Amino acid sequence: AELGELVRSLGIGWRSAPPRIRLREEERNRARDWLRGWAEGPVIAVAPGARYGPTKRWPLERFRELASRIGAHGWNVVWIGGPDEAGSLGDLDRSSRARGRQRDAMGMFSLRGSAALLAECTAAVANDSGAMHLAQGAGCPTAALFGSTEPSWTGPLGPNRIVRHEVACSPCFRSDCPYNLECWDGLHVDRVWSELQDLVAQS
Repeated sequence: AELGELVRSLGIGWRSAPPRIRLREEERNRARDWLRGWAEGPVIAVAPGARYGPTKRWPLERFRELASRIGAHGWNVVWIGGPDEAGSLGDLDRSSRARGRQRDAMGMFSLRGSAALLAECTAAVANDSGAMHLAQGAGCPTAALFGSTEPSWTGPLGPNRIVRHEVACSPCFRSDCPYNLECWDGLHVDRVWSELQDLVAQS
């Protein structure tokens, strides 16, 4: 909004709609084929990574708990991540049987392939990361989790939710934390799950 006001003050036209990635139909079809026969009902993309460091990553165990709640609610979970995150979930198929339907796509798709997969999802949950911006570009409503960074600087545009726990030292923009990651410690699964449900209901 602030950027839009600045651009308009310079006499330049401004569209409030966020930019979108132009996906080819064959890219969308590949994503649909991968989901077909597996996901019935809403599909939530879960992206637990962020390259900058632990101050930008909500703990993986909380992502796992959130994924369990999504599955117990009757929705489906697709884990999104790059090649360096492949295998980080362990034996997901066996461990997720009692926690609803989950599927690991980490490292399986190219950047554009991941965008196409996100375009087919109902919503996404991501840290302040490349995956968050990719979800926005794909038009996937996103619950964006912020720890050490500032959402007014790098937050997503459009129909998204900013989810953070306010602490005195945030934003610090540090890659490490001298205070035991209080910004993440105070962001509980209940809060993220509530925000996600509201986002899906409004999308």
